[in-house]
Amino acid sequence: MAPDSREPGAYAPSLLRGLPWILAALLMVPSLVWIYRDAGVWSFDPAWYGETSVELWYALAHNTGEWPEAMLSAFHTKAPGVAWLGQFFVPIGQSIGSIEVGLLLSVILCHLATLVLTWRFLREWIPDQLWVAVFATVATASAPLFVALSHYFLTEALQLTATTWLFWLAAAAPRMSRARQTAHLVLALSVAMLAKASSPLYFLPPLLLVLHSWIQARGWASAEDRRARLAALLVLGAMVLGAALAWYVANLKEVSAFVRAAALSETYGHAGPLQAKLLYWLRALRSNFFYPWAAAGLAVVISSGLGMRFATRARPGQATSLKYRPALAAACLLQIVMVLLAFSLNVNEDNRYLLPVLPGVVGLFGWGLANTRSRVLAIAAVSLMAVQLARVHAQALGMTERDPRIAYWLWPYQSSSAQSAELRRIIRLANEGDAADRYAIVGVDLSWLNANSLAFLAAQEKLRAHERSYFTSLGYMAADADAAWSRMQSLRTEYFVTLVAERLPPPDAFNQVSGPILERVAGDPCFESEDFASNLGIVVYHRICEWAPAQ
Repeated sequence: MAPDSREPGAYAPSLLRGLPWILAALLMVPSLVWIYRDAGVWSFDPAWYGETSVELWYALAHNTGEWPEAMLSAFHTKAPGVAWLGQFFVPIGQSIGSIEVGLLLSVILCHLATLVLTWRFLREWIPDQLWVAVFATVATASAPLFVALSHYFLTEALQLTATTWLFWLAAAAPRMSRARQTAHLVLALSVAMLAKASSPLYFLPPLLLVLHSWIQARGWASAEDRRARLAALLVLGAMVLGAALAWYVANLKEVSAFVRAAALSETYGHAGPLQAKLLYWLRALRSNFFYPWAAAGLAVVISSGLGMRFATRARPGQATSLKYRPALAAACLLQIVMVLLAFSLNVNEDNRYLLPVLPGVVGLFGWGLANTRSRVLAIAAVSLMAVQLARVHAQALGMTERDPRIAYWLWPYQSSSAQSAELRRIIRLANEGDAADRYAIVGVDLSWLNANSLAFLAAQEKLRAHERSYFTSLGYMAADADAAWSRMQSLRTEYFVTLVAERLPPPDAFNQVSGPILERVAGDPCFESEDFASNLGIVVYHRICEWAPAQ
């Protein structure tokens, strides 16, 4: 049977069809251990995404009529996919006693799907070499950034899944009917855009191959299509596409402004010459996906294998007759080049944006490995990635010291729940009495003490008590103390949460007015210090006077 006529999973005996799921599940076990052991406080973006997920679930469960509007207004500036998916994991979190764990299970699900899609991508592309698919799957699972971001409730996991889906579709499309291509294409693109507005940068190269296959397809459907499954995929795709379009139409202005600001903001990077920025991102690519020794080892394995083939004058036609092999390799390379150039022309240097490049990187390495036509070298490459996998998880689980040569997002879990416990006490204090529309200002921005973290915990409390107080900051990167005070006045702030003066951080971009506002609150007779015993230096002030009308 010709390779392009095979059904998914028909590359091996049926007993092997479950292998990618088994392998993917085993590879994700260490991340599950990390998640269950971590007791740290969620910060900033993860906390914001978590808060929105909880609020969406609460609306669906208790105010169903308001849920569609809540879905369309989620975030406004950022694509809502992470919270749209995450809301359905909130009840799982409730049932196991941790909303955080429940939400992170959605990230684990995305990573699990990514690993299976990576396997299928390489099996479609190179069906005669099982070990190449094993290599690509283990290489993906062992990438330091992949492991690190399995511990955070962020958007990149869903974006990676959608991008890998497009790469698999690019490989599988030539054997599909136009109807099946359409169903998968609509779903994958909709999920990608719901994950993040920047997704076209990552999926454009494989998309071009899919569109070529779509044009070349003979007819709309084929006798091999499973009509019920195809109909379900088409209906689901239409629904997800409609929801994505509705959200973008409702929030297009805000999204466009945010994308421009994020690309040019010097808060998370700096401008520089193209050559210097490109060198930075090349180094970041290596450090986020490989240890130095792992990258060097792969280069030696593949280059030596290709050299031996060249020296023995092996004919290329003996390897395989898959016509899309060079085109898919070109798509992998083009994705990497496009992303690195785009990043080098922008200011932002947040390394987590590299994650969706992973299918292009492992695909290119897998293609090179396949061309060696050596099972021994493929097994050697798998072994190298298995060692990297063990080393990365050993660092994440605190068994080894942090290695500065790999992803800076990779941190060991936090075993102490002291910070979380004190923040939950603040929630209970702020909720005393009638909590409706009650605002508290958090006067400091630290990874464990900030408005987003407390707002997420307040949303969780709403699930139990059906009421909540609201937490916000003095203003994003507030630099004007008078403006920050006016913000407190306009919100009629009832509580002010911060640290005692001696524990405040030195002034930085996020804490420029923390000290002056604390001094003003402490000296204001209308603010009274609460009896809040804290080992971490937290102090809570309660407003005992009515605020004067804002000018």
